[in-house]
Amino acid sequence: MIERHVGRGEKTWSLVKTYAGASPKSYWLPATAQPTSLLQRFALRVFHFHTKRLGFTTKTVKRLAGCAGAEFWVQRRGAEVKQAHRGMNWHFDKDEDLLDDVGLCVHPLVATATYLTDQGAPLVILSAPTLRRQEDGAPDANAPPPSPGSDAAAFVAFPARGLHVAFGGDLLHGVPAELECRPGERLALLVNVWLHHRPSGLQSCGKSSGTTRGSTKPGSALRVRHRRCPKSGLAISPGLAQWHVDGLRIPRDLHEGVWRIQQKQLRVVSRKRKSS
Repeated sequence: MIERHVGRGEKTWSLVKTYAGASPKSYWLPATAQPTSLLQRFALRVFHFHTKRLGFTTKTVKRLAGCAGAEFWVQRRGAEVKQAHRGMNWHFDKDEDLLDDVGLCVHPLVATATYLTDQGAPLVILSAPTLRRQEDGAPDANAPPPSPGSDAAAFVAFPARGLHVAFGGDLLHGVPAELECRPGERLALLVNVWLHHRPSGLQSCGKSSGTTRGSTKPGSALRVRHRRCPKSGLAISPGLAQWHVDGLRIPRDLHEGVWRIQQKQLRVVSRKRKSS
């Protein structure tokens, strides 16, 4: 997991706030496209920063052609919304249309969130559980995953203007509204990095071009503060329709920063089906 402060260009922030007022749908920007706006340029730089960090060369990215790129969208939760609705449900990032159409679950390589405000509930990411793999290696979105071991952790990132958080695209995450400490507008630019797969049903943007690699100058890495698993604390039960996770505890005295909270008692529990 990486936490970095990115540049704080006021033109970029203004553009994203304008974009957030439109329909909050996702867009697809091929890795070889020429960006036509500041927002597209930022998404492409996020893509190239993380693929380079993970060891993928320009040649490799170019060879993948249309199956390499950035999925991006703006997420906004305003102060005018009731507190209970200012969060985000627990989920795994995936190709939503592909799952709906044929039942196949495909995750992005990397999921990221970049914050433009200092308010709102924090992002919480669990190191485990991850989805159980089928015989062909594809994640199973329906079967309950195995329970985590005693070395699981919950990462808690409170919004801070310019904070960039990246994590594995197969990790369970959400924004629990009950952890909000500073009410106000929560505005984030979300970019998912995809390789070997293009998400279905996304509108493509940018101009056709050769592979480009814009200069990316992240700020200094942030220090992740650590906490032991609290004996008491706020109990949260993340999960999906078929199962949920018991035993997650978050300290009540966290208000800012990025934290790693040790979790020793996470347990996956299947939800009981209602009899017809």
